[in-house]
Amino acid sequence: SGMLHEDLAQLATVVKMDLEIIKLRGKHHVSEVAIINKAILNTNELINKIRKITYSISVDSLEQLGLSEAINGLCAEFSSMSGIACTFKNVTGEEAGPAKLKIDIFRICQEMLIDKLQKHKIKKVLIRLSSKQGKILLAINFYGQGLNTSLHSGPAFTSIEGRVICLNGEILMKSTN
Repeated sequence: SGMLHEDLAQLATVVKMDLEIIKLRGKHHVSEVAIINKAILNTNELINKIRKITYSISVDSLEQLGLSEAINGLCAEFSSMSGIACTFKNVTGEEAGPAKLKIDIFRICQEMLIDKLQKHKIKKVLIRLSSKQGKILLAINFYGQGLNTSLHSGPAFTSIEGRVICLNGEILMKSTN
């Protein structure tokens, strides 16, 4: 999945940047601007689909490598894709239990990273897995601007909330500027 992302998503990102430069540099007829804008939108859609494909492939790495290594790989891929530092710490020293639990934890991390990348100006991300009184705690801290808005809304949050409810868990969210 890393090579898929690095090759295709980076090429699509270069095309998008080139289109943005063309749009900004010249005086274009209204119809040309519309074509450039449509190409930029299509390129964004392509990049997002590549992200989804590479993330879906990542579940295989969860089974092969274990939860900690899979989330470390997710962080590395996120950092490579976005240029934003993302680190993971597993202070439990364990692999978090049954396969379904691991998949849900992994998917929550994926969905949060994708959602926040698209909506906010993030400077860094810290994901931390710990345990307290027999409960598993997953903390995903985003540092940056604009994080107070829409923390509890949108399709990604609804999906995450559903996963957390199935795990008999709870969501506590806050932003750090």
